[in-house]
Amino acid sequence: MPYTKRTVQPRHERDDLVRTLVQELQNPQEPGTSGAPDIREESQRHSSRVHVYVIWDRWADVRETDRGAIILDAFEQAFDQQRAMQIAVAMGVTHAEAQNLGISVQ
Repeated sequence: MPYTKRTVQPRHERDDLVRTLVQELQNPQEPGTSGAPDIREESQRHSSRVHVYVIWDRWADVRETDRGAIILDAFEQAFDQQRAMQIAVAMGVTHAEAQNLGISVQ
């Protein structure tokens, strides 16, 4: 059986990421603001579902499996549970990861 070592995101760091995203959702900064998350919401044509991409270099130390949950928690706190439930895809990526995936970086 393979050996896998994982680090758990400390609760205070996770809470800080959620809080920062909530602030950005409620009071967006100017595009290109250094260090600010770039939040993109794409409506889907034939449904009320949306895809949310958060391009942010603070994701570098966060496991990929935790990023979506952080984004969903932020949307629920910033808006409401119904809004968060409309999100079909919640993906957090660093700028380098976004470029590798073909997501345009401003």
